[in-house]
Amino acid sequence: MNNTTLPSPAEANPAHAHAGPSDAKGQAGIRELDLRDVMGDAREIVLVHNGEPYRLRITARGKLILTK
Repeated sequence: MNNTTLPSPAEANPAHAHAGPSDAKGQAGIRELDLRDVMGDAREIVLVHNGEPYRLRITARGKLILTK
C-alpha cells in the first residue's frame, strides 16, 4: 500500500474549504473531508486502519458502505 499523505480539503480544493474546524453539530477539533477529495472519480477505495484493509464504496443509490 502507498503511504501518501493527503492534503487538507482546503489545500486540495479551496472551493470545499470551510470557515472553521467543526462538524455539523459544532464540535471543534473534528476534521471534515469532502469525499470527492478522497475518492476522486472512484466508486470504491481501500482504507487501511491498524494495518487492516477496509473497503469504502459508493452504491448506485449514493449510499456509503464500509466493509472489512
